[in-house]
Amino acid sequence: MDARTDLTPAETDGMLLTASQLARRFSVSRNWVYQAVEDGRLPYRRLGPGGPIRFVSAEIDEWLDVQRRGWTPGRSHRGAA
Repeated sequence: MDARTDLTPAETDGMLLTASQLARRFSVSRNWVYQAVEDGRLPYRRLGPGGPIRFVSAEIDEWLDVQRRGWTPGRSHRGAA
């Protein structure tokens, strides 16, 4: 069975999201998601040693809130966490 990638935020609350689902939610590439994980910019969970990476929807929502509060229009945050 294929994983759904068209879930609404209400459907994903408390769910574990794949990198593909998170990329679709953010309208970015899956590579961007993996790079953000590697850079320590996104909260994630690894399912066991060497297992797949997943994202807790509530943690992503909280992370987004923090990012929005720290954003200043017209100011670049390149290289910032």
